[in-house]
Amino acid sequence: SHRWQYHAILFIAGFIFAKRTKRGRLIIHGAYLRIPIIGGLLKEFNLAQFFRSMESMITAGISLVKAVEVSKKTLRNEVYRTALESVYPALMHGVQLSEAIKPFPHIFPRQTQKIIKVGEQSGRFDETFRRITGFFEKAVQHKTQMLTVLIEPALVIFIGIFVGGLALSIFMPIYQISTVL
Repeated sequence: SHRWQYHAILFIAGFIFAKRTKRGRLIIHGAYLRIPIIGGLLKEFNLAQFFRSMESMITAGISLVKAVEVSKKTLRNEVYRTALESVYPALMHGVQLSEAIKPFPHIFPRQTQKIIKVGEQSGRFDETFRRITGFFEKAVQHKTQMLTVLIEPALVIFIGIFVGGLALSIFMPIYQISTVL
């Protein structure tokens, strides 16, 4: 009878424990990225945040390698941080950024890799990162507005059901008393 409560407590405790370990965060954050609609929004948010940081540092004259190392720390998603940890040594050995992120098409889309490659060829990383950031920030803004439009009717229905249930719970006893008398 109380088995589901024990399962719920174990699940919550396991979740909290898993978030404290790097491997647990990696699994949980990977699962977040696979959630339909929300996962795409999280990817675009992380990419916008990463490339905004990269743009700021490159504009300030910081080297690409150092910019990646510092920008990685601005991200909260462990999947992106882990991927960028393996990108950093490749950059140190002279591999271009577009090639270093190639093994991660699930978190760095192919079109992003192509834009970075053009930036590498032109030598204009600041402009390249600004374009990428603008694209992902607009995508996040658009998806957030769409989610708001989709959630609004569901929220109105939920509030209507809640208020209707509350009204019934108040008026039904009064109605029953009046029919008995």
